[in-house]
Amino acid sequence: MKTIILAAGQGFRLGGYNKLLLKNPLSGKTILENYIEQFQDTEIFIVVGYNAVKIINTYPELNYIFNEDWNITKDSYSLGLALDDEPSYVIHSDIFVNSNLRDVLDSAGENCALTMKNDSRTINSFNCKINGGYIRSIYQGRVKSPDDPQLIDAYKITSENNLRKWKQNCLANPNLYIGQNLFFDSDLNTADASELDINIIKTPNDFINYINSFNLQEPIE
Repeated sequence: MKTIILAAGQGFRLGGYNKLLLKNPLSGKTILENYIEQFQDTEIFIVVGYNAVKIINTYPELNYIFNEDWNITKDSYSLGLALDDEPSYVIHSDIFVNSNLRDVLDSAGENCALTMKNDSRTINSFNCKINGGYIRSIYQGRVKSPDDPQLIDAYKITSENNLRKWKQNCLANPNLYIGQNLFFDSDLNTADASELDINIIKTPNDFINYINSFNLQEPIE
Protein backbone atom coordinates (compact mmCIF):
# COMPACT_ATOMS: atom_id res chain seq x y z
CA MET A 1 0.00 0.00 0.00
CA LYS A 2 0.99 3.59 -0.52
CA THR A 3 -0.49 6.82 0.78
CA ILE A 4 -1.05 9.81 -1.49
CA ILE A 5 -1.49 13.19 0.20
CA LEU A 6 -2.80 16.01 -2.00
CA ALA A 7 -1.20 19.31 -1.03
CA ALA A 8 -0.59 21.28 -4.22
CA GLY A 9 -3.17 24.01 -3.72
CA GLN A 10 -2.53 27.59 -2.68
CA GLY A 11 -4.80 27.50 0.36
CA PHE A 12 -5.85 31.06 -0.46
CA ARG A 13 -8.59 31.04 2.20
CA LEU A 14 -5.84 30.43 4.77
CA GLY A 15 -3.65 33.21 3.42
CA GLY A 16 -1.50 30.78 1.44
CA TYR A 17 -0.44 28.75 4.49
CA ASN A 18 0.41 25.11 3.81
CA LYS A 19 -2.36 23.18 5.56
CA LEU A 20 -0.12 20.17 6.19
CA LEU A 21 1.94 22.39 8.52
CA LEU A 22 -1.00 23.38 10.76
CA LYS A 23 -0.41 22.14 14.32
CA ASN A 24 -2.68 20.42 16.78
CA PRO A 25 -2.72 22.86 19.74
CA LEU A 26 -2.42 20.05 22.30
CA SER A 27 0.09 17.66 20.76
CA GLY A 28 2.03 20.20 18.72
CA LYS A 29 2.01 17.73 15.83
CA THR A 30 1.26 18.95 12.34
CA ILE A 31 -1.45 17.45 10.16
CA LEU A 32 1.32 15.79 8.15
CA GLU A 33 2.96 14.29 11.25
CA ASN A 34 -0.40 12.81 12.24
CA TYR A 35 -0.76 11.29 8.76
CA ILE A 36 2.76 9.87 8.96
CA GLU A 37 1.88 8.14 12.25
CA GLN A 38 -1.37 6.68 10.96
CA PHE A 39 0.05 5.46 7.64
CA GLN A 40 3.61 4.78 8.79
CA ASP A 41 3.99 1.33 7.24
CA THR A 42 2.97 2.59 3.78
CA GLU A 43 5.09 4.51 1.30
CA ILE A 44 3.99 8.13 1.56
CA PHE A 45 3.85 10.40 -1.49
CA ILE A 46 2.93 14.07 -1.24
CA VAL A 47 1.79 15.97 -4.33
CA VAL A 48 3.00 19.54 -3.87
CA GLY A 49 2.65 22.72 -5.90
CA TYR A 50 2.31 26.16 -4.31
CA ASN A 51 5.16 26.92 -1.89
CA ALA A 52 6.33 23.32 -2.36
CA VAL A 53 9.86 23.82 -1.05
CA LYS A 54 8.63 24.71 2.45
CA ILE A 55 7.07 21.26 2.88
CA ILE A 56 9.94 19.45 1.14
CA ASN A 57 12.56 21.22 3.26
CA THR A 58 10.67 20.44 6.49
CA TYR A 59 10.13 16.74 5.70
CA PRO A 60 12.89 15.76 3.22
CA GLU A 61 12.58 12.06 4.06
CA LEU A 62 9.22 11.69 2.25
CA ASN A 63 8.48 11.15 -1.45
CA TYR A 64 7.31 14.13 -3.49
CA ILE A 65 5.56 14.71 -6.81
CA PHE A 66 5.54 18.29 -8.10
CA ASN A 67 2.43 19.49 -9.91
CA GLU A 68 3.81 22.22 -12.15
CA ASP A 69 0.29 23.22 -13.15
CA TRP A 70 -1.01 23.64 -9.59
CA ASN A 71 -2.30 27.15 -10.34
CA ILE A 72 -4.47 26.14 -13.34
CA THR A 73 -5.71 22.69 -12.26
CA LYS A 74 -7.64 21.25 -9.34
CA ASP A 75 -6.78 18.29 -7.15
CA SER A 76 -7.77 15.81 -9.88
CA TYR A 77 -4.64 16.56 -11.87
CA SER A 78 -2.48 16.13 -8.78
CA LEU A 79 -4.04 12.74 -8.11
CA GLY A 80 -3.68 11.74 -11.75
CA LEU A 81 0.07 12.36 -11.47
CA ALA A 82 0.37 10.14 -8.40
CA LEU A 83 -1.93 7.17 -9.08
CA ASP A 84 -0.68 3.91 -10.56
CA ASP A 85 -1.67 0.27 -10.12
CA GLU A 86 -0.50 0.11 -6.50
CA PRO A 87 -3.31 -0.01 -3.88
CA SER A 88 -3.53 3.41 -2.29
CA TYR A 89 -4.92 5.54 0.47
CA VAL A 90 -5.72 9.03 -0.80
CA ILE A 91 -6.26 11.97 1.52
CA HIS A 92 -6.46 15.76 1.39
CA SER A 93 -4.08 17.98 3.32
CA ASP A 94 -6.65 19.70 5.54
CA ILE A 95 -8.01 17.07 7.94
CA PHE A 96 -7.28 17.01 11.68
CA VAL A 97 -8.28 13.56 12.90
CA ASN A 98 -7.59 12.55 16.49
CA SER A 99 -8.76 8.96 16.11
CA ASN A 100 -7.63 6.22 13.76
CA LEU A 101 -8.75 7.15 10.28
CA ARG A 102 -6.94 4.20 8.78
CA ASP A 103 -8.88 1.68 10.86
CA VAL A 104 -12.15 3.14 9.60
CA LEU A 105 -11.01 2.95 5.97
CA ASP A 106 -9.72 -0.60 6.38
CA SER A 107 -12.93 -1.82 8.01
CA ALA A 108 -15.03 -0.53 5.08
CA GLY A 109 -13.60 -2.90 2.48
CA GLU A 110 -11.17 -2.79 -0.40
CA ASN A 111 -12.61 0.22 -2.24
CA CYS A 112 -14.19 2.94 -0.11
CA ALA A 113 -14.65 6.66 0.40
CA LEU A 114 -14.99 8.42 3.75
CA THR A 115 -18.44 9.95 4.30
CA MET A 116 -20.27 11.61 7.17
CA LYS A 117 -23.78 12.79 7.97
CA ASN A 118 -23.31 16.50 8.57
CA ASP A 119 -25.94 19.14 9.30
CA SER A 120 -23.55 22.07 8.78
CA ARG A 121 -22.67 21.50 5.13
CA THR A 122 -22.01 24.46 2.86
CA ILE A 123 -23.12 24.98 -0.73
CA ASN A 124 -19.60 23.87 -1.77
CA SER A 125 -19.81 20.48 -0.06
CA PHE A 126 -19.94 17.29 -2.10
CA ASN A 127 -22.67 14.82 -1.22
CA CYS A 128 -23.21 11.15 -2.06
CA LYS A 129 -26.20 9.26 -3.41
CA ILE A 130 -26.25 5.78 -1.89
CA ASN A 131 -27.97 2.78 -3.45
CA GLY A 132 -27.70 -0.80 -2.25
CA GLY A 133 -25.13 0.28 0.33
CA TYR A 134 -22.74 1.66 -2.29
CA ILE A 135 -21.92 5.19 -3.50
CA ARG A 136 -23.52 5.61 -6.92
CA SER A 137 -23.02 9.32 -7.64
CA ILE A 138 -21.61 12.56 -6.25
CA TYR A 139 -23.26 15.97 -6.43
CA GLN A 140 -22.43 19.45 -5.15
CA GLY A 141 -24.74 22.01 -3.60
CA ARG A 142 -28.04 21.81 -1.74
CA VAL A 143 -28.59 18.43 -0.06
CA LYS A 144 -31.26 16.51 -1.96
CA SER A 145 -32.01 14.05 0.84
CA PRO A 146 -31.13 13.97 4.56
CA ASP A 147 -29.87 10.43 3.95
CA ASP A 148 -27.18 11.67 1.55
CA PRO A 149 -23.85 11.86 3.46
CA GLN A 150 -21.07 14.33 2.79
CA LEU A 151 -17.92 13.18 1.00
CA ILE A 152 -14.86 13.87 3.19
CA ASP A 153 -12.03 13.23 0.68
CA ALA A 154 -10.24 10.28 2.21
CA TYR A 155 -10.21 7.04 0.26
CA LYS A 156 -8.86 3.50 0.09
CA ILE A 157 -8.72 1.99 -3.39
CA THR A 158 -7.13 -1.40 -4.06
CA SER A 159 -8.63 -2.58 -7.37
CA GLU A 160 -6.25 -2.11 -10.31
CA ASN A 161 -9.19 -1.51 -12.61
CA ASN A 162 -10.62 1.20 -10.35
CA LEU A 163 -7.22 2.83 -9.88
CA ARG A 164 -6.75 3.00 -13.64
CA LYS A 165 -10.25 4.41 -14.20
CA TRP A 166 -9.75 7.06 -11.52
CA LYS A 167 -6.36 8.06 -12.93
CA GLN A 168 -7.77 8.23 -16.45
CA ASN A 169 -10.74 10.33 -15.33
CA CYS A 170 -8.53 12.70 -13.34
CA LEU A 171 -6.12 13.34 -16.20
CA ALA A 172 -8.97 13.74 -18.68
CA ASN A 173 -10.79 16.20 -16.40
CA PRO A 174 -8.06 18.09 -14.51
CA ASN A 175 -10.35 20.99 -13.60
CA LEU A 176 -12.75 18.83 -11.60
CA TYR A 177 -12.35 17.68 -8.01
CA ILE A 178 -11.30 14.11 -7.31
CA GLY A 179 -14.73 13.11 -6.00
CA GLN A 180 -16.29 14.18 -9.29
CA ASN A 181 -13.90 11.89 -11.16
CA LEU A 182 -14.64 8.79 -9.09
CA PHE A 183 -15.72 5.59 -10.84
CA PHE A 184 -19.36 4.53 -10.30
CA ASP A 185 -19.63 1.48 -12.53
CA SER A 186 -18.23 -0.78 -9.79
CA ASP A 187 -18.80 -1.11 -6.06
CA LEU A 188 -17.56 1.78 -3.92
CA ASN A 189 -18.23 1.36 -0.21
CA THR A 190 -18.81 4.12 2.31
CA ALA A 191 -16.49 4.41 5.31
CA ASP A 192 -18.48 6.08 8.08
CA ALA A 193 -16.63 9.00 9.67
CA SER A 194 -19.29 9.67 12.32
CA GLU A 195 -17.23 7.98 15.05
CA LEU A 196 -14.05 9.87 14.15
CA ASP A 197 -12.96 13.06 15.89
CA ILE A 198 -12.51 14.87 12.60
CA ASN A 199 -12.09 18.56 11.76
CA ILE A 200 -11.62 19.92 8.24
CA ILE A 201 -9.72 23.20 8.04
CA LYS A 202 -10.64 25.40 5.08
CA THR A 203 -10.66 28.89 6.63
CA PRO A 204 -9.17 30.77 9.60
CA ASN A 205 -12.51 30.42 11.39
CA ASP A 206 -12.31 26.63 11.00
CA PHE A 207 -8.91 26.69 12.70
CA ILE A 208 -10.06 29.10 15.43
CA ASN A 209 -13.04 26.86 16.20
CA TYR A 210 -10.76 23.82 16.30
CA ILE A 211 -8.40 25.53 18.75
CA ASN A 212 -11.29 26.76 20.90
CA SER A 213 -12.69 23.24 21.12
CA PHE A 214 -9.75 22.32 23.38
CA ASN A 215 -10.49 25.06 25.93
CA LEU A 216 -6.76 25.77 26.30
CA GLN A 217 -7.07 28.72 28.67
CA GLU A 218 -6.19 27.84 32.27
CA PRO A 219 -8.87 28.82 34.82
CA ILE A 220 -8.06 31.84 36.99
CA GLU A 221 -7.79 30.94 40.70
